[in-house]
Amino acid sequence: MDRAAAYRHRFATACVALLLGFGVIGCAAAVSPDAESTVPPVTPTTSASPTADAAVTTPVAPFGGDCDALFQEDGVLAAIGPAEQRTPSERWWVGLQRAGGLSCGFSADAVGGSVVILPAALTGSLSVDETEPSCRRAYDEVWCSDTRTGGDFWVLALGVYGDDPSAPSMEGAPVPEVLTELADAVAVAVSDETATPVTPSATTVALPLDCADLADEIDVPSLLGDGEIFPTRIEEGGGPLDRILAEAVAVSGRCDWAELEDFREVGLVVYPDAAWAWSEPELSESLEAPEGLTVSGLDAQVSGNEYRTVVLVSDGTNLVEVIGHGIDTDDLVAATERVLAAVSAP
Repeated sequence: MDRAAAYRHRFATACVALLLGFGVIGCAAAVSPDAESTVPPVTPTTSASPTADAAVTTPVAPFGGDCDALFQEDGVLAAIGPAEQRTPSERWWVGLQRAGGLSCGFSADAVGGSVVILPAALTGSLSVDETEPSCRRAYDEVWCSDTRTGGDFWVLALGVYGDDPSAPSMEGAPVPEVLTELADAVAVAVSDETATPVTPSATTVALPLDCADLADEIDVPSLLGDGEIFPTRIEEGGGPLDRILAEAVAVSGRCDWAELEDFREVGLVVYPDAAWAWSEPELSESLEAPEGLTVSGLDAQVSGNEYRTVVLVSDGTNLVEVIGHGIDTDDLVAATERVLAAVSAP
């Protein structure tokens, strides 16, 4: 049995977590690790030393980084009515905000989804799938999105539709008018806003990450066992939209490894120049019942459930998370220490 066939046989009925920035869980047949990725290529970045008088260590985001302020804008209220901000269950917003953008998940009577705002200068690497209005199937849901430009910013309004009888029923359906109105309203609201990204530090992690080298540094076989190891996530499709956008505009780097015999996984995400996020309430809120611990002498947090365990730590410049499934917490903490040694400057 070849690798792809073995994968399909092993995980044809596996439940996978669909984390769309606001914690939706879906079940679908897993696909082969050989499946073609839909994520656009990441443009490499280089480290740069900040100047003495221009270094910015905390980003300036639209609306002061406050999603509630965005949803209180008159035009946004007119488009979707009162909206409740939804705390994301993953942290891709950290990279987007570090670059001077903003990502806001929401739930409203008219629609639920997210709004992403990015400096327009960053969006040249986005694919047509992210920039053109469309409705497309993602797992057992339909994502519909519309985009606009307002001032110096690019805006994406995303609606996530499930079993609602009034929802778009299939890929290729027209974008609902409410999303067009929301995109228009956000573009107007953001047109007078300003943003400033964090100035790269001398110890900024360069992207893209060298995942092959990191696999050796953190000794992936010791975590996953002696079977065949695949450099991929065990999931269907391209993953959450925030992840796709963050990787496309090179504000975060990710490596993943999995084995198919016992369904173990380990992965890491590095957010360069994101130490500022350690004190943000949203960071802890994105974790499930986090507990404090020390990793390599640094304050860290660990959070776990039946799907995964996450260790989160900052080295003073970068924010690092290590994610495992089927791996003992102590082993994952030890792996996090090796990750820090590999990505942090001496």
